[in-house]
Amino acid sequence: MKTLALNEYIAKKDRWTGKEESLAEHTNQVIAQADKLISLGYLSDERLAKLLLMACQYHDYGKA
Repeated sequence: MKTLALNEYIAKKDRWTGKEESLAEHTNQVIAQADKLISLGYLSDERLAKLLLMACQYHDYGKA
């Protein structure tokens, strides 16, 4: 199976600045936001928190 190099794919581009964000950068930002929600107690169920982090990790793989 081929490993995806997420830093080689563009997740989005800012319409005003033209700055591109790689899929890796975007995914890391999404995971960081999920970590904040978990640390603030919005998800106290450990299983649900793990599922959220897994969803964050794979949510854009279809773009690659």
